[in-house]
Amino acid sequence: MGNQENTDYLNYINHYKLLIKKDQNKNEIYKWEAVYHFAKVFNIEAPDFERMLRDAFKKAKNLIYVNSLGFLLRAAKHFPDKLREMFRVLYNEQTDLQLRIETFQEMAKELLPAVIKMHGSDLNHQQDERTISLYLSLCYPEKYPIFKDDIYKILLNVFPGETSYKAGRKYLHYVELSKKVIPMIQADQELLSLSKETLNDECYKGNPVQLIFQDILWRNREGLANNKQINYYVVGANWEGEDQTTSFVENSTWQNGYDGKFTEETNAIQAGSRIAIKAVHTVEKIRSVMTIKAIGTVTVNQGDGRNLDVEWEKDFKRFQVDFSGGYWQTVHQVKNEDHIKAIFLRREPEAIQKSETMPNLNIILYGPPGTGKTYNSIDKAVEIIMGKSLGNHNANKLEFDRLRKEGQIEFVTFHQNYSYEDFMVGITPDVTAGNLRFDKKEGIFKILNDRAKNNWLASINPNERRIDFEHVFNSFFSKLIEEEVEHVEIPMKSKGYSFRITKVDLDEGRIKFTKHSGGTGHDLLITNIKGIYEGTLDYALEGLGVYYYPLDDKLKEYAIANATNTNEKVNLKKYVLVIDEINRANISKVFGEIITLLEEDKRLGEVNELKVTLPNGEKDFGIPPNLYIIGTMNTADRSIALIDIALRRRFEFIGKYPTYENLEGNEATLLQKINEAIYEEKKSADYLIGHAYFMKKQSIEDILKSKVIPLLMEYFAGRTETVSKMFNNTDWKVDYDKICYSWNIKQND
Repeated sequence: MGNQENTDYLNYINHYKLLIKKDQNKNEIYKWEAVYHFAKVFNIEAPDFERMLRDAFKKAKNLIYVNSLGFLLRAAKHFPDKLREMFRVLYNEQTDLQLRIETFQEMAKELLPAVIKMHGSDLNHQQDERTISLYLSLCYPEKYPIFKDDIYKILLNVFPGETSYKAGRKYLHYVELSKKVIPMIQADQELLSLSKETLNDECYKGNPVQLIFQDILWRNREGLANNKQINYYVVGANWEGEDQTTSFVENSTWQNGYDGKFTEETNAIQAGSRIAIKAVHTVEKIRSVMTIKAIGTVTVNQGDGRNLDVEWEKDFKRFQVDFSGGYWQTVHQVKNEDHIKAIFLRREPEAIQKSETMPNLNIILYGPPGTGKTYNSIDKAVEIIMGKSLGNHNANKLEFDRLRKEGQIEFVTFHQNYSYEDFMVGITPDVTAGNLRFDKKEGIFKILNDRAKNNWLASINPNERRIDFEHVFNSFFSKLIEEEVEHVEIPMKSKGYSFRITKVDLDEGRIKFTKHSGGTGHDLLITNIKGIYEGTLDYALEGLGVYYYPLDDKLKEYAIANATNTNEKVNLKKYVLVIDEINRANISKVFGEIITLLEEDKRLGEVNELKVTLPNGEKDFGIPPNLYIIGTMNTADRSIALIDIALRRRFEFIGKYPTYENLEGNEATLLQKINEAIYEEKKSADYLIGHAYFMKKQSIEDILKSKVIPLLMEYFAGRTETVSKMFNNTDWKVDYDKICYSWNIKQND
C-alpha cells in the first residue's frame, strides 16, 4: 500500500479534523505551547543550568515522567557540565539518531550513582524512549514527533506488514513510519488551516507536521483506533428524478428517500464511516461508469433508518470511475480495496502487472572481479521488494539493512565447505535436553522459504495467519518480548503445577524458564517448540518434554481463540535470498532436490506445482512464488564451467562488466587499456579488471601493486613477462625485479 493510498491513516486524519472543528483542540494545544516555551528558554550554556531546565520544561510537565524530570534537575544541580554534554550529544544532528539515544541513556546510567549519592535517596534516571523523544521534539519540532508506546501501536495498525520493534528501538521505527504518512498531512490544506486556527500567540507556529502527526494518533487512540475496520459506502441522492446532492452538502446531511426500504442498510452506517454520493450510468451491456458527486465522513447516525449527519469535503470536484458491474442500490457498501482507493482516494485501481514485467524469480549477476556484483545485488534486492530503486546506493543500503532486520532479506556467502545442512535441513545436538539428543536444524534457505510461504498462504487466506507458528508464537509472547510483563505462567499436566517463562531470546532461539521447584538450569529451544507445534517433531514425554508439550497446548489454545477474525487483510510481501559467490560451493550438493522446485512453473500455486519430502521427513515442501534468489558469480573463477549448465535453465544471467564513467580520466584510460590487453591475450571478457579497484581513493601505484598485478599474476599463472606486457600501451611501465623479487611501477614521463 503506497504512502498516499493509506486508507486507515486518511480516516484518522478525517476523524481528527472533525474533532478539532468541535473543540478547537483546546486540550492538546499545550504541546504547541510547550515547544514555543522551550525554544524561548532553553540555553545549554545557562550559568544556572538547573533553574533554566526547570523553567524550560514548565509547560511540558504532563509530557514527562516525574522521575525523568527529577533526575535531570538533580543532575543539573550537582553535575551541570556532564548534563550539558549529554544534551550536546543528543542534539548533534551530524550523528546517527539511534546512536545518540543510546549514548544519552548510557551517560545517564553512568551518572545515576553519583546523583543518588549527592541526593541521598534512591531514584531511577528514567531516560526511556518516550522521554528522549520529548527532548528531541522540543528542540527539533519540525523533525521529531513525540512518542508514546500506545500511539506507536496505533500507527502499526496503519501498516499491516509492519511489526513492533524491540524496546529501545521503537522510536527509530516510529520516526521511519512517520515519514510515510507525513506527505498526507502536508498535502491536506484543510487540515493545516484548521490546526493553525487553533493556535494562540504562545504556540509554536513553525513547520507543524510532526506535532500534528502525533496529535492525530493521540486523538484517535479511542474510537477509530479501537475499530480498525473503517467502512465505506456509496449512496444515492436521487428523489423522484431530482438530484439532492447540493441540498445534502449544504445541510451537512444525507437522507434515505425510501420509506421502509434500505433502512437496515442505513442503520448499519456508523459514525466515522466514509460515504460517497454516486450516480451509475450504463455505458455498455456489460459495463457501467460511476460518477462520484460528493464524499464525506458520517458524524452522527440518527438511528431512524433514514438520516445521517455528514461532514462533506469542501470544494469537491466530481469525477468518474469505471467498474464492471456497478453499485445500483441506494446504499451499497464498498469492500473491494481497489474500488476504495479509486473512489475515496482518487487513485486509479492498481493493475496487476503482467508476468513479463515482473522481476525474474531467480537471477545471477555474473562478471569478472571488481565489477560491482555484490554492490548491485543490494540495489536489486531492494528494487524487487519495493518495486523500485530508491535512487542511490546509500538509500538502498539503508533499506536493505532494514528489510534484512525485518526478515524479508537474507544474505549468505557460499564457500567450498558450505553444505545442504547449512542451506536446507540437517541435525544438531540439543545440549539442553539432559540426555544427548539430536534435533532438526533449519538452514537459511529453509527459514526464509517458510517465512515467504506463510505470508503467501496468509495473503490468500487470512485464516492461515492465525495458525502460523511464527504469528501465534510472537503474538502469544508479545508482552514478554517487549518487556511489558516479567513472566508468562504455563500450567503443566500435573494438576496444580506450572512453570514460568521469563525470557524469549529470539536471537539465540531459546526460551528461559523457571521450574515449579525454582530451578533455572535449562532452556527450551524455539525450533523444538515449532517442530512439536507443526507436527514434524516427536519429543519424548520425559525430560524437557514435560515443559514442551504444555507450552504447545497453550499455543494451540491461543491460536484457536484468536482464529475468529477473518476480515484482516494480509498483504503479499516479497522475500529475497542473496547468495554471494554462488559458484564457490558444490551447487548440486547444496541445493539437492530443491534445484527443480526453483523453476517458476513449479512454484506453489503454479500450473506445474511440485512438492517434495525432505530428508528430515518433512512432507509437502514447496517454494512459494514470492521468494526470489539473487546470486553473484565471479567469471574468473575456474569452477564456473562446473555449474553453468546446472543453473543456466533456472536462472536469468545478467552480465556485469567494467564501466569507466565514474573514474577520473587517467584512471579510466589506464583501466581501459589494461582490459583491452587482457581480452587480446585471453580472448574472453571473463578475466577483465573491474572498475571497483580504482574507486578506493588510493594512489594508482598502490592500486596496481596491491590489487591489479596480483590478479593478473593469477590470470597468467605467474608469468611476469605476460603481466608486464599488459601495460605496454599505457602510460605506466611495470617490470618485475628478479633480484629483489618485487614489482617496479613507474609512470612514463
